[in-house]
Amino acid sequence: MIRTLFFDFDGTIHNAVPIYLPALQEVYDELVKKGMRPEKTWTESEIFPFLGQTAKEMWDGFAPELSDAEKEAYAEKIRDIEEGLIESGHSKLFDGAFETLKALKNDYHMVFFSNCSNRYLNLMKKAHHLDDLFHDYLTAENFAYQPKAKTLSMVKEYFPAGHLFIGDRHHDFEAGTANGIPTVGCAYGFGGDEIDQATHTIQTITALPALLSKQFHQ
Repeated sequence: MIRTLFFDFDGTIHNAVPIYLPALQEVYDELVKKGMRPEKTWTESEIFPFLGQTAKEMWDGFAPELSDAEKEAYAEKIRDIEEGLIESGHSKLFDGAFETLKALKNDYHMVFFSNCSNRYLNLMKKAHHLDDLFHDYLTAENFAYQPKAKTLSMVKEYFPAGHLFIGDRHHDFEAGTANGIPTVGCAYGFGGDEIDQATHTIQTITALPALLSKQFHQ
């Protein structure tokens, strides 16, 4: 029986595109002005691979020629822009996410599990009343930005037995597989074909309760 639900955030509960796309575009335009990149207008689908990554993963892949200090400076600019957008109400959860998770909290131990910073988490807690949805929070920052699979191996025993991981990226499915935990892939998220690695898939977050009932509680 499933008793603990681990949830990724961006691409699973939160649609990060409205805050990440303009932030990345602004920082990219700065690189263009410095002659470091050609002019480009980024589209939603083009940024999907970056969503769900740690800032270090993103910048190591996106601009490997930059120094670590430069990568951190640009990552900080993106965080600052995102913060302003979150505080001005541009951050959006996927349709039905809040209501679905709030109802699930009555029956499951709910754990937020994201590759985000504590700063990002605190902004989201305020913007979307996440304490109404989750009992516990796991951020990459609190575990030195190590892979989710390693973090899960360290903490899973502290949560009620019977675990399920819900996410949209390979980090989530790899974490579940490495720890013998079934996974649910969110087809509406940012992982594309990566959801083929998941044990189960859903097309909307509102489909999760029915999946839980059908697959795990018959």
